[in-house]
Amino acid sequence: MKRIFLVRHGVTTLTQERRYCGVSNARLSSRGLKQSQRLAGLLSDEKFTSIYTSPLERCLGTAGPVAQAHDICPEPVAGLSEIDFGLWEGLTFEEIQAGYGERLREWFDRPDEFTFPEGESVCDFRGRVLCSLDAIVKGQGQGDLLIVAHGGSIRVIICHLCGWGMENLHSFELAPAGLTILEHYEGSTVVSVLNDTCYLKEGQVD
Repeated sequence: MKRIFLVRHGVTTLTQERRYCGVSNARLSSRGLKQSQRLAGLLSDEKFTSIYTSPLERCLGTAGPVAQAHDICPEPVAGLSEIDFGLWEGLTFEEIQAGYGERLREWFDRPDEFTFPEGESVCDFRGRVLCSLDAIVKGQGQGDLLIVAHGGSIRVIICHLCGWGMENLHSFELAPAGLTILEHYEGSTVVSVLNDTCYLKEGQVD
């Protein structure tokens, strides 16, 4: 058994404004930087053998303090990057609802068949995320690992390893800096922690 720690990146200015942020290379806000430090404290006693991250700045910034505390060089993996939202990049949910109402309903009703306007298809996105995950797990051997990525890519990983269909993609919340822990066995996976943000609330992270 190995444990796979999954962390969504911390808060950026775009996530604070609840804007869709896919391939846009937003950096962590001051709040997000504080979250990354709090995360490093939470995980200080874990024994990671590897740390993998999306190459986008918000994930590198979230992984940095954890990697430094464990004296591990994080490995950027391009396939873990967030989906390309195309014309929806930078828009709020309300703006998308106003301009693309019918397409938005398709996204929630049939996510596995959806392609974002002038962006990436969910099928292609899922394929590249799982190809990267397969390479990570096969190359890891024994020991726990940490993956710092995005809401979309972490949802794909959870659904795949737990045997949940892509229709469940929107069935659970993944907050900024939320921690999920999967216990990965030969042929099965158990979710032991899902979207833990309690560690951020002690004294609050403003």
